[in-house]
Amino acid sequence: MISSGASLVEPEKNAAFEKAVSDAIGIEFKNIYDTKVFDRVTLMAAGGEKIDVVLSNTTGFFKTTKVSQEILPEWIEDTTYIKQIPEEFWTVQRREGKTWGVPYRYYSAWVTWVRQDWLDALGLSVPATVDDYVNVARAFTKNDPDKNNKNDTYGFSASNQWDALNQFFWPFHNAFVKYPMEFAYDTDLNKYFSVWLTPEYKEYMRWLAGIYAEGLIDPEAPTNQHTNYYDKFYAGKVGFLTGFAHEASVHVDKLKAVDPNAKMVPIAPPKGIAGNGYTAALSDIGFAIMQSCDNPQGVLKYFIDWAHSNEGYNMFCWGPEGMNWKKENGVAVKTASDPSCGLSPQHVILKDTFESWVPTRQEDQEAFDVNAANIRWKMQPYTLPDCPDNRSIDFNMKSLELWTKMLMGDVDVDKGFEQMQAAYKDTKMDEWMDQLNADLSWAKEK
Repeated sequence: MISSGASLVEPEKNAAFEKAVSDAIGIEFKNIYDTKVFDRVTLMAAGGEKIDVVLSNTTGFFKTTKVSQEILPEWIEDTTYIKQIPEEFWTVQRREGKTWGVPYRYYSAWVTWVRQDWLDALGLSVPATVDDYVNVARAFTKNDPDKNNKNDTYGFSASNQWDALNQFFWPFHNAFVKYPMEFAYDTDLNKYFSVWLTPEYKEYMRWLAGIYAEGLIDPEAPTNQHTNYYDKFYAGKVGFLTGFAHEASVHVDKLKAVDPNAKMVPIAPPKGIAGNGYTAALSDIGFAIMQSCDNPQGVLKYFIDWAHSNEGYNMFCWGPEGMNWKKENGVAVKTASDPSCGLSPQHVILKDTFESWVPTRQEDQEAFDVNAANIRWKMQPYTLPDCPDNRSIDFNMKSLELWTKMLMGDVDVDKGFEQMQAAYKDTKMDEWMDQLNADLSWAKEK
């Protein structure tokens, strides 16, 4: 197996993990860790080396590198745990009616936290609507919520990594626009279109540029690294934080290390003109079986299915006993300083489908509960076919550059959208969309 895991970059830990898995399933198991997993798989496949399975972003293996193989429905029916996976999780693993990966037992779930002690200090209630969020952010920015007699706080901040800040404002995007992706399918009109060119998205950008101009967003947000963004929240410079639900206990510990009296609580995404916002996103992390695998059905039934059992799940999340954790009075206690213990981050699991003996901290459970109550699965009804060239990538890059300029006021929103329309035509994305919409016969399944 090849993985892009976390703490298993350490050879000794990886060897302990390999032995524990081999002992558990009775099959010789070898894990190759590589951060550049796609490059590694491609090179090994080209060199004739056999790889059975990869744990990573599975969509890339059948959409880009095309080195994985189809997983047949009857194989899944012959499993114990895999066939229990909720249907929604399979969406991003399927293409043209075929399954190309097995979703792993967690999802990339976004949730927003607010400083409850700041709300209490200013006599404010937990925000519910977009306007509520803005009013709270305004108070956090202008009314000295930490009572240090300094004008040094903001409502919002963000990181410049991935989607040019956009992911940190997804809860608001999804309150303005009912489609969460850059490209979507309209079931009423039976056509594909670019979400970033819609009037609703323009209003979202106009709103976002307005609160940035008012000073409610950390002015360094467009240049913040991921760590800067989190550190500013821990240091009491920002009142809202958007991040992964499974990192709740990590955020709480780091916040309290700076201010023991601080309190952060997860809150529901804002209600807006498109309904309730939402912060959850489906993840395409999973197991892809490679074409070089001699016994794909056996790998699925005896290894991947075991990885979805409680024993396998805990092994992949926490590693073998004694490596990153130990038992004290029958309870698992983490001993590794790194929040990532096994192959996957320490994360919240689907309590209504799977159970784990690893205790979940209250902070993690609260974040999970808020997120689970606000999940809106808004996947495209049909999977967008691969663009035969780089035009969609070129359009996305130009759009994201304009997104940042509109946010910061370097480009007027109306002018920015005119330039976005021009980029849509310059990259010939309009021709690609016209071609897709002229023939939707390939779109068979959700």
